[in-house]
Amino acid sequence: MNIPDEVSQQVVKEVLNLVGDSNWNDLKEIPSTFARVMSLDLTKPLNEQIAVPNNIKRTILVPSRNDSKIPFWIFQSFVKMNSIEFNGINYNKIDIIFSDYFKKKMDTIAFITKCTWNVRWGGASKKENRLYRKLHSKNECSWIDLCTEHLLSSEDSGLIDINNLIMIEFKRKL
Repeated sequence: MNIPDEVSQQVVKEVLNLVGDSNWNDLKEIPSTFARVMSLDLTKPLNEQIAVPNNIKRTILVPSRNDSKIPFWIFQSFVKMNSIEFNGINYNKIDIIFSDYFKKKMDTIAFITKCTWNVRWGGASKKENRLYRKLHSKNECSWIDLCTEHLLSSEDSGLIDINNLIMIEFKRKL
């Protein structure tokens, strides 16, 4: 299916709107996202500060195997799996995400942030694209529920069906 660039750009804008806790549509927000996750003040010399990992929504931080001072991070963005209507045609977001235009834009962000990117969604057939809902205990919400609160609408009954979610992840290169 030939997907117009205007349609792909709509999904790029939606995905980059809330990566971690920042709007990466503004490239100047990317360094401040890294600063927040590492508790750094960009107005002060970095060599005079100690990086302390800070948990923010849609971000995973784990100790790095190579350098204990710099954790392994994954910044995530979630969008609903609905279609986009353009000139009377409905386009599926999964098809859009695999368009050349979308991939090129994500490759650019991955290059800038020195990371890789991947897409995951509920019901994906390939393991590397499958989105999971993991619970830490019976009484806790899953991390997906916590990360997708901003997507809840009046049609949702408190939780979003995992099969209606797409996650784009930006993962630090090792």
